[in-house]
Amino acid sequence: MLAFRRGHLVYAEGDAEPYLHVVRRGGIEIRQHALDLTLPPAELLAAVEKLVESTIGHGADHERAPADPP
Repeated sequence: MLAFRRGHLVYAEGDAEPYLHVVRRGGIEIRQHALDLTLPPAELLAAVEKLVESTIGHGADHERAPADPP
């Protein structure tokens, strides 16, 4: 198990607003994003770059949760 505290879920569904899901009693946050694959290639690339910048902007997205005891 990777045991990350935060993650990102990317949907290819269009212009849905980003949304934060929190796993109850798990201490895990999942940020939902959507990409519109019908965009022209240059605009799609710009949208992907914006998505990457926003995920980097959330800081410690790669912080691991404490491991469960064996």
